[in-house]
Amino acid sequence: MNLSTEEISGQVWFRIDAAEARYIPVLQMCYYQEDERGFYKHYPADYPYMDRIRQNFVQHGLDLSIAVNRKRERWDRVAIMEQYLAGQS
Repeated sequence: MNLSTEEISGQVWFRIDAAEARYIPVLQMCYYQEDERGFYKHYPADYPYMDRIRQNFVQHGLDLSIAVNRKRERWDRVAIMEQYLAGQS
């Protein structure tokens, strides 16, 4: 995954390009929109602390995506087990 930010017309775009298929549900769950380049979110450039937010996104966004994906996979396993147990009455 490639993470980047860019400012366009007073908006800061947070981009995730070349996302692996296993991360796509996580990006969708986090309300990223998809376009021809990958996934994105955008916010007003004058949002407080935007420089720090941009820096953290590029430095730590991949780690956060991995952590959220692991949690989602655990919850998927729990849901499957609950369905299995509920059917075994």
